[in-house]
Amino acid sequence: MAVKRKCLVITAVVFLVVNPLLALAGTLLTSIELKNNTSSDKTLIDGTNTTGIVTPLFPSPALANSTTFHTSISNGLADAGVLTYQSCRFNWSVITLGAAYTFSIGAEPSSRCSSEVLVQNVFTGEYQIRFNIDG
Repeated sequence: MAVKRKCLVITAVVFLVVNPLLALAGTLLTSIELKNNTSSDKTLIDGTNTTGIVTPLFPSPALANSTTFHTSISNGLADAGVLTYQSCRFNWSVITLGAAYTFSIGAEPSSRCSSEVLVQNVFTGEYQIRFNIDG
């Protein structure tokens, strides 16, 4: 009886540890840094056009000369979004293609906005990006 109980306890512990890890295997995370490099606050026009959940939410307004950090979390094959602050439109995506990942990033117009890839790993899907409001 003691051996059966130990097996049951070990099985329960393995389930509790492995099950959340399996759930995370289908989860894509994108780390997003938002920098307002101007001397004025910028109003968020649209920050809800994403495939998943952004936490914490993008600020409105983005305060002058400030930096905020966010994570986009999506379950499935893609994590993507579009973010608009007054005259700046930003977009990102990471897409699972079997055992590899593809990435895209954009900022327009380039005279006022820019985007940077900080980390991009085609094998793990790790994606860290920065969006700059420059004008």
